[in-house]
Amino acid sequence: MRFGAEAERFIDNQKILMHCRWRKLSSDMMIDAFLPHMLKMQVHIFKAMTPTRPAPPNGLYVKNRSDKQLWNKAAEGELNNCFPEDKTKDTNQSIVPCGLIAWSLFNDTYRFLTNNKDLTIKKKNIAWGSDQRFKFGSKVYPKNFQNRDLIGGARLNESIPVAREKS
Repeated sequence: MRFGAEAERFIDNQKILMHCRWRKLSSDMMIDAFLPHMLKMQVHIFKAMTPTRPAPPNGLYVKNRSDKQLWNKAAEGELNNCFPEDKTKDTNQSIVPCGLIAWSLFNDTYRFLTNNKDLTIKKKNIAWGSDQRFKFGSKVYPKNFQNRDLIGGARLNESIPVAREKS
């Protein structure tokens, strides 16, 4: 299957039109983007998902996380909005970070190429400063993350705080 889109962006009051095409490859998605001219500044790439079918009732995916758990180690049992990624099946222990948001957020893999050569991608300290200061507690560590039957790809290092792991 092939799909296509055009995305308008404004950079320094200059309109950039990015042409994209993507095709479904098994469970991977490949996106080819062509920019009309060279960009000489830091480029931020955002991924937005739009549903191809009606959204779940009450925006369940968007709410499928525990902000309290991400902020405070003592709140690791705050799992009210995290099902089905809330507890381990075998030992019934809390998953940190819990919920589908964390499960999908930490498991995307990106590769960028230009002229068939890999581009260097900054992977550390990329979270918004406000998120680093006010959303993720410095003493919250991953626990039982990606230890279930369905694994999205990456695992988190349990000796590194969640705030530092992918921020």
